[in-house]
Amino acid sequence: MTYNFRHDRSRTVEILARINEDRQISQGWGGCKGADLDLRKEDLVNKTFDHYGLKTTRIPSNLTRMRQFQDGDLLVTPHLPEYGKVSVHIVDRDFPCCYNYDPSDDTHQSHRIALKDSFGLAGEISIDHVTLLAWRAKLPWLRFPVLPIPDFSEAFSDIVTKMSSGPPLSFGPSKLDEFLTGLFEKVKEVMTVELRKMRPSGGAISFEALCEKLLLENGYKVVQRNQYDRQGGDVDLMCSRSRQDSSVFEGGEVSLFVQIKKHEKKTGPEAVNQVLKMIGEDQYANGCVMSIADGFTEEAERLANNHGIILLDRHKICGLLVPQLSKLSGEA
Repeated sequence: MTYNFRHDRSRTVEILARINEDRQISQGWGGCKGADLDLRKEDLVNKTFDHYGLKTTRIPSNLTRMRQFQDGDLLVTPHLPEYGKVSVHIVDRDFPCCYNYDPSDDTHQSHRIALKDSFGLAGEISIDHVTLLAWRAKLPWLRFPVLPIPDFSEAFSDIVTKMSSGPPLSFGPSKLDEFLTGLFEKVKEVMTVELRKMRPSGGAISFEALCEKLLLENGYKVVQRNQYDRQGGDVDLMCSRSRQDSSVFEGGEVSLFVQIKKHEKKTGPEAVNQVLKMIGEDQYANGCVMSIADGFTEEAERLANNHGIILLDRHKICGLLVPQLSKLSGEA
């Protein structure tokens, strides 16, 4: 589990020293000498309520979440080591073995959690990094000392993995372009799921119909459909376009032979060969394979590069589709 673990920012220097020297992160509301607010005791909530003269038991009840800590849990501490930064700490052992109570701490930082490791203590992780934007947006509402944040576990786990498995990394504030790129990646995933649900061909809503629309929007007209030569040559669409114009599909030639594949993982060289056999010796024709697959095999790419065949996978098709969605939105 991943927890948001707030700290007393007036004690940042002491808390940092404790992490670095003792591998312990401290939490406030621990009282001081004679308070005996040990988290392992059942009367913690009432005793904390009385000791601090609180109006509700919400804070002391929240502190009991530390009893749920397990070995390997992540503690995310915003504004530590400094404002605008965040550090991530790994809990060492299950509660109560990870816990220690220090009644002699007159700063009220008596609750101590043992740590295996910490990341970001040199200020390498900005709260404004693009991977943390969703967590950052919710941070003002995460006001209690200890709150589980399972929705953000993947983001923080990914940062820990990257920082622990390679050369020193920095996760600084992200620029708008990084955010937009990340947003487009998420949009592509949603679009891919929906496109792969479509039937391959036939009817008004099919992957072949979608590809045809993209071709039409880029200035082509469909001359023939479903052509094959009985010798392995096969194309779904034969298109033409004025040679004075150019597009992402060809280099200004007159004809375009298009093979459409509704694959998922990778499309192999067979699709490229099907187009090549239909093109034959026509020096004015171009070829294209459109596939909803994640990509093309190395052999397919090599064959396509050697013969000038355009390969469009799901990433490029989604990129072509986004402007069409924008156009429809403008017409609504």
